[in-house]
Parts: sequence; C-alpha cells; structure tokens
Amino acid sequence: MAPTGAENFWNLRGQRIGFRDDDSLRTPEGLEIARFYEKELYGPDGRYMGEVVEEGRLARKNTSCGKTRDKFLSTHHKTNFDLVISDQPARALPVGFNDFPHPDEA
Repeated sequence: MAPTGAENFWNLRGQRIGFRDDDSLRTPEGLEIARFYEKELYGPDGRYMGEVVEEGRLARKNTSCGKTRDKFLSTHHKTNFDLVISDQPARALPVGFNDFPHPDEA
C-alpha cells in the first residue's frame, strides 16, 4: 500500500503503475522504478520514461524520448498490502504521446 497521503499513478490505459514516495515512483510492491524531475520521470538507467499528463496519469511524450538524467540505483521499500487500489477507466492519449508502460512490460 502507498503511504498515507501518497499520490497514486495509472497509465492512460488505466493500469495502476504505483505511487509517489518523495521524488520516487514506486510499484505497489515498493520497487523504485523512476524518479521525478518536476513532472518528468527518468528510470534507473537515466533515460526518460514519461511524465504526468494529468492528475494521477502518466504517458510518454514522443519528442522527449531521447532525454537523459543521471543514473541511479533503484531501491526497494517494504509496503503493506492491506489496501487494494484498483485499475481505473482508460483515457484518451494526447496527441504526440504514447502510453506509459506498466512495470510488468519493461
């Protein structure tokens, strides 16, 4: 479960991606899969992964795919599983974007 008050995120297909923990995006199991730089997200390898396109929703801007930041070592924080947060209805992709990949697809 995300910490109390944490912001949860889904891709535009409506699949739950995870939650924000300070500057980290973590899977529901607590694995850090990206870091926030303002509204953009970068993976442990430093490559652009996507960005916040609307409240709680992530997508990948086609023109940003070549952007990079410093690499980092992913961390894992144990989480609770007493609250299940379900998937959400799908939303339309904005022009110039692809959907944010689900962690199981990476």
